Amino acid sequence: MKKATIKDVCKKTGLSLGTVSKYLNGGTLREANREKIDRAIEELGYHVDEYARGFITNRTKTVGVLLPEFDNMFYARIVSDMELALSKRGYAVTVRESHRDVRKERESVRWFIARRIDALVIVPCGKSAQDYEYLKEVSIPVVFLDHYVSGVNCEFVLVDNREVCRRSVNYLLDCGHREIAIVGAPQGVYTSDERMRGYRDAFEDHGLQVDESLCYHVEENVDSAYLLIKKILSEKRCTALFASNFPNTYGAIFAVNEMRISIPDELSLLGFDDMMFTRVFHPKLTIVDQPIGQIAELTVSRLMEHLQKKEYDYRVNVLACNFEINDSTAVLT
Repeated sequence: MKKATIKDVCKKTGLSLGTVSKYLNGGTLREANREKIDRAIEELGYHVDEYARGFITNRTKTVGVLLPEFDNMFYARIVSDMELALSKRGYAVTVRESHRDVRKERESVRWFIARRIDALVIVPCGKSAQDYEYLKEVSIPVVFLDHYVSGVNCEFVLVDNREVCRRSVNYLLDCGHREIAIVGAPQGVYTSDERMRGYRDAFEDHGLQVDESLCYHVEENVDSAYLLIKKILSEKRCTALFASNFPNTYGAIFAVNEMRISIPDELSLLGFDDMMFTRVFHPKLTIVDQPIGQIAELTVSRLMEHLQKKEYDYRVNVLACNFEINDSTAVLT
């Protein structure tokens, strides 16, 4: 059977080659014309040869996404939402993992470039602009998610880590808590440092000194968080615990359940990232929630804007997090 071509689609719909091409390239058409084209494509069994079209247009309709780890639910949710938004625009997503290794991150970027992706989204694990000197040779749009690296020329999509943590810890202080333990990611990680600054800001707002012995850092995995938090709680030195990322929140839930600590009667618990697992915890967690859908949509919309231009007007975008007060925190009497 002869393979259907775009001319066959034009003939069957009665529409011009320009109209059909515009639709296939993600352009906007009247609803009636879209329905005609969709129906013709299905009836004819027409498929766009993206590989061949890539050589003609110098576009592969593919976006590369590079994550530090696959087993982080926050990143998984963002990629899922991005894939939905990109697919609506006719783009596919290819994902790789850097394992929080700058060298592997660089190798993955080169792997993406060799496969002629149209744009690149990175959750960076490097700490300085020097780690990203090689990006100066990259001619496609680049977006850094979640982590800011000073001196790197790319788009940034971030959240207000410092401000929302300041607000959250201020709430605990207003409730009468003074011994507030915070468990963050390792020092030097952008999000961890910003959240720790917000914690310190809140104590400064109240004219109080921070007890440095209640500031903890742990690798970003649930097992490490669980072990550390169990040790913290066994010492019974805090009236409130702020688990300032999702793995730490997950680990805290395991620890308080295993130790049969009554929340919030014996301990006020403040979590981070309102994922499905945190929603089944009882009592309902007081929690900082990042706007995952907005992060994904803004990332995709900015990529699409850059892809229409020869010069990229990169900017730093900061989205507001939500702080939701629920039942896992109490006022000290």
